[in-house]
Amino acid sequence: SIKSSIQFCIDKYRPKPEIKDKLETMLRNVEFAGRRLEEMVYYAHPIVLNFRPYSFSKFLNDVCILLKDKCKLAGIRIEKRYEDILPEVSMDRNALEKALLNICVNAIESMPEGGDLIMESYPDGDYIILNVIDTGCGMSEEVIERVFDPFFTMKKGAVGLGLNSAQRIIRSHKGEI
Repeated sequence: SIKSSIQFCIDKYRPKPEIKDKLETMLRNVEFAGRRLEEMVYYAHPIVLNFRPYSFSKFLNDVCILLKDKCKLAGIRIEKRYEDILPEVSMDRNALEKALLNICVNAIESMPEGGDLIMESYPDGDYIILNVIDTGCGMSEEVIERVFDPFFTMKKGAVGLGLNSAQRIIRSHKGEI
């Protein structure tokens, strides 16, 4: 692979610093392109889910733990507004975690000066409501209309599949976003 070849050249030939810098830049670009390609392949395939019963409270706690360091570095406080005994839900935990992380990372990135990320959840009949609330800059009406469109992004270097993917996963769980 290209990545292996570049790494081999760096390790075997011990190039001068200016050449090594160029090779390392190439390596990062190849890795970036690989991640984007994986996102596009994921988007092109139908979602295959493995549903299992799982505590929704535990699920939310797990996601908050994953976000803790990123939020701390960004000066963002995570506020949990949910009971520790939310009902079990039939879900594909990994897929739903990916969807919620995509949503939360967008929220975090909307707060460059820090702020609050609020996870609010409660049962409502046969459903569980989850609100992800942030104190970020908000979105214009134009962005709101397009935010779930594939390949729509306002971020430099992004592909624009994160929120579209989150929407697809949530809808496959009979949810709405």
